[in-house]
Amino acid sequence: PQETPKFFEDGVPFVSVEGASDGHIDLQRRRGFISAKEHRRYCQKLKPQRDDIFFVKSGSTTGKTVIVDFDDEFSVWSPLALIRPKVEFFIPMFLLASLQSTYFQRQDQTGWSQGTQPNIGMADLEKLWIIMPPVNEQMEILDVFKPRFEKIDEMVCLVRREVNELLQWKDTLIAESVTGKIKV
Repeated sequence: PQETPKFFEDGVPFVSVEGASDGHIDLQRRRGFISAKEHRRYCQKLKPQRDDIFFVKSGSTTGKTVIVDFDDEFSVWSPLALIRPKVEFFIPMFLLASLQSTYFQRQDQTGWSQGTQPNIGMADLEKLWIIMPPVNEQMEILDVFKPRFEKIDEMVCLVRREVNELLQWKDTLIAESVTGKIKV
């Protein structure tokens, strides 16, 4: 949808760019909830499904790409462009990695228009090139890199956990110094 929908306390998750996180759609970082009726209306144009890839086409995170790795229903807002890989040509995870590659991201940035924030139009997005080896070669490449991707994901989770602990510790120190429990 181009318009801002009405949000509710519960309903169908409605996702925009903030839900594009670490290569995945994160429904916990949704914009809000919309009604089932609005969701059905939005699904007439676009109904997200497993292995869909979304490309952020406007805002400070223009170029970020994420994959849908679950089957839950949700709707998306217009800053997210759908890329639905045809399985006879692409393994979805290979396409995601290709779209996240430096060569593709540099290509993408040349098509940005600049205003208050970067933006790439659908017509410019369609002109970008992507490497497409045969599916069997894509599988071989993924087999080599999958353990590395998993290790990176583990490290990201560890760093996030440590950052959260440091933030909690900081909050505790501030609270204790303000209340006089510790002297600064």
